[in-house]
Amino acid sequence: MWQRLRQTISRYRKWVVPRARDLLERWTANREKGRENTRRTAARARFWADLREGQREAEVHSSRQNP
Repeated sequence: MWQRLRQTISRYRKWVVPRARDLLERWTANREKGRENTRRTAARARFWADLREGQREAEVHSSRQNP
């Protein structure tokens, strides 16, 4: 029984291991891509918030100089 099980495992190992490795690599790549997208979205939000804040400061400064 054990010998037959071992033969079956060794036969399918050559097929299963590379595919499992490919799946793991794809899953890891997708996780990294998701993290990168999250960082990019946060950076974009910070940029626009800083830009709007700068515009407000410029408007306040300009209204003080031109009564």
